[in-house]
Amino acid sequence: METKVEFNLNADTFRWFDPENEEVLPLDGDYIIRYGNSSDPASLQSVRFTFRQ
Repeated sequence: METKVEFNLNADTFRWFDPENEEVLPLDGDYIIRYGNSSDPASLQSVRFTFRQ
């Protein structure tokens, strides 16, 4: 059985709150999304991408 899943990752997904300065900042960097039919790392596939604001 195969299931198609879609989700949007917009700029708000890659923000964090800096408590020292009390502001929300972008979290630029390289990311890996892992997916599969189990949480077993050996069975997961991955997609790599870079977020830059």
